[in-house]
Amino acid sequence: MAAQQSRMKTALPGKPAPQRRCSGRVLRQGITHLACLILILHPAQAPLHADTSLRLEVAQSVPPHNPAGALPRVELRAGMHRIIAEVASTDESRSRGLMLRDKLGTNEGMLFVFRDKAPYCFWMRNTLIPLSIAFLRDDGSVVNMADMKPRTDDSHCAVEPVRYALEMEKGWFASKGIKVGGRIGNAQYFGGP
Repeated sequence: MAAQQSRMKTALPGKPAPQRRCSGRVLRQGITHLACLILILHPAQAPLHADTSLRLEVAQSVPPHNPAGALPRVELRAGMHRIIAEVASTDESRSRGLMLRDKLGTNEGMLFVFRDKAPYCFWMRNTLIPLSIAFLRDDGSVVNMADMKPRTDDSHCAVEPVRYALEMEKGWFASKGIKVGGRIGNAQYFGGP
């Protein structure tokens, strides 16, 4: 609060008080002035960062609810279980991931697609919901899995180089009986049904 007060400007006699304005980037992203004002006046609703300007930047670049059609969606199969996954295949979409979401729909998740194989690691700094992650080989078989706590910087890494990772609600894989060696199916990504 002290940091915010020290940055606030006061009006000079005879002149109106200066107004805080959102950056052009915010407006280009379709955030209204009202939403920007709410984030400025209620910083506790935004992610926890020491710098308010960084808090606003992150909160406005990551929508709390993914607008329809923002990322492509794909149907995956895990045995008899159907998964609808958003596909994060760009640096920006992979960096954003499921940050600031307050829920996932039933059997919904996010498939991370990388160009090159590597032992990728994931963390949950600005993620509000607990998730489980499965790291997948090119054939869709599960290399390893991890449960991830929200708002933590703990790393969760693939134990071998992979190109795919699938995030679901925490416990989803276990509740469906999916284990290491199990297979996620999709002809487009994994060459199978």
